[in-house]
Amino acid sequence: MTIEFDHGAPPNLREVAQGAEQLARRSLVGEAKRAVHRVNQLLAASGATCRLRLPQAQVDAVTDASSGNLIYKCRHSSPHEWDLDGKRIR
Repeated sequence: MTIEFDHGAPPNLREVAQGAEQLARRSLVGEAKRAVHRVNQLLAASGATCRLRLPQAQVDAVTDASSGNLIYKCRHSSPHEWDLDGKRIR
């Protein structure tokens, strides 16, 4: 989201708009964090575990650092990863 003003806009109006834009971004980030937390609660409640190596490891929903996409990742020391459709990534 970008807010633009003509050159004649009062400086304080721009500051207020920029502040509103920052609040909107933080709000979306907060909502996304809450949604991921809820997915993790559901994964834990369903008993989702990785059985590709022993001992079994819990699976969490995380944001992939390289793509920014939400993925599933186990807690093994060398974690296994899946996309949201369950297709193995690593």
